[in-house]
Amino acid sequence: MSFFRRLFSKKKKEKPKRPVQKPKKEILKPNKDGMVVKVMPIEKFNAPKIIKEGEVLKIQAMGHFTSAGWKLKETYAKVKDDKIIFAVIGHMKANMMSAQVLKKFDTVIQLAGLKKGIYYIKPEKGRMDQTQLTVE
Repeated sequence: MSFFRRLFSKKKKEKPKRPVQKPKKEILKPNKDGMVVKVMPIEKFNAPKIIKEGEVLKIQAMGHFTSAGWKLKETYAKVKDDKIIFAVIGHMKANMMSAQVLKKFDTVIQLAGLKKGIYYIKPEKGRMDQTQLTVE
């Protein structure tokens, strides 16, 4: 190699390779009934800002099932300290083939027996921010 070629040519620096992280795939196992059960992600929810003590809190949860085979099994809401966490649970037959389409769900979750105070409502699974609730 000539002097000028060595002087004016740039060597490409090798970048250290990062290990590729594969996204975690949720492995669903069937229960005794042969059904697969999963907590569904909540895309949007509506809840009142203020309720009276003794009133029933009604949270409207909306989202989509990931395929046409999923059905609504149950909903629940639990109170932990000053947080109200709610979820929508779906179920589907194990090894069932179904179309890969979004199936909409829209349900109301009810919670009674809240004491006076300020609570923060958020879904168990989903990208929603929490909402503040005041019980008078």
